[in-house]
Amino acid sequence: MREKSLLKILSRLIAKACKYEEKFEWDLTKPDGQPGRCLDFAKAQQHLAWCDETPLEDGFQRTVDWWEKNSGLTG
Repeated sequence: MREKSLLKILSRLIAKACKYEEKFEWDLTKPDGQPGRCLDFAKAQQHLAWCDETPLEDGFQRTVDWWEKNSGLTG
């Protein structure tokens, strides 16, 4: 199933950005979230001159770095 492999890829990217090195345990008896959606960025590109300049892995890392710096919750 394509959605499950995408979930695993995204989970690994987020774990890498958070420096999480433990093994994942997948409970296949539970729902895995919202069904997938196909996104169309044509309107954003047309009306806002928007384009995706940040690779997904870099975006995760920048988000985690910002959180660690600004949340006050990490040691």
